[in-house]
Amino acid sequence: MRLEILDRGHRLGTKALLALIRLVSRQPVVDAVKLAFYRPDFYGGGDLTHEAMRGPSAWSIGDRELMAAFVSKVNESQFCIAAHSATSGLWYGDHEKVVATLAEVETAPIDEPLRATLRMLGKLTRAHGIDPDEMGAVLAEGVSRQQIEDALAVCLVFNITDRLAEEWSLGWRSKFSGRVAEGRDGDVRLALLQPQTFMNVSGRSVAAAMRFYKLEPDALVVVHDEIDLDLGDVRAKAGGGLAGHNGLRSLREALGTADFVRVRIGVGRPERGERQPVADWVLRPFPAGVAVDDLVARGADCTRVVIRDGVDEAMRRFNGTGPM
Repeated sequence: MRLEILDRGHRLGTKALLALIRLVSRQPVVDAVKLAFYRPDFYGGGDLTHEAMRGPSAWSIGDRELMAAFVSKVNESQFCIAAHSATSGLWYGDHEKVVATLAEVETAPIDEPLRATLRMLGKLTRAHGIDPDEMGAVLAEGVSRQQIEDALAVCLVFNITDRLAEEWSLGWRSKFSGRVAEGRDGDVRLALLQPQTFMNVSGRSVAAAMRFYKLEPDALVVVHDEIDLDLGDVRAKAGGGLAGHNGLRSLREALGTADFVRVRIGVGRPERGERQPVADWVLRPFPAGVAVDDLVARGADCTRVVIRDGVDEAMRRFNGTGPM
């Protein structure tokens, strides 16, 4: 049941803000955002709400939503800019801070670790890579390795689900310690989920969503990075091992099985003789010249085929075709 109060119960200033979101995004404002504005006390901050809604992180929810809005601006995704900006401003209690940051990050009223991280995300989004000195500048501002991991580890996968959400005109909302978007692709009812927990406990987010939607593991499609595939290679797979992937391990522990479909996005391994921990390798920026947007598009295409035509058809089309 939809509440009519969401259309008429806001104060004049909030109605103006919602109208601005519609104007900028040229999309209707999703009900989750309307509800958040109508009952900010219900969605209020605090450690307990932060733990339940998004999982542990040194970044606040406002920070992470601002990062999403900033990257969406670089990608010129108008609806995502509006939705993430609204949520970030709500959590900060300061919409002007969000507007100022999106207008000019260098003069925005934010702390230096966040400013440095936004610079990094902007450069990665525009140029698909940063050099060691630029990464060093982020660390020098007091950003921890874990915070960098939070910002980068699932960046590629989130870009893929963002692309699918845009194509299917789905709106994101906070649920299951993550972000979820619901909709249909033809006759297929679907939900996209972006866990906001650490990767090694992301199975908790997925399991909560599976229980809510009353789904069995064979209805799950997991998009993840894969070091055993060359950079740019995209493949589908049904079940199988974990290949040392902490996210897959968490899923198996939470679901009691590894029999779910995977869309594997190849990121490659360090060169022979190159002494570099795997964790450092998967968190590094993409090398210069890598067409990251093409890789995101290919991952989205493979996921779409799995959903529409099944994993066997996706394997036939994508597996063995090699990197881009």
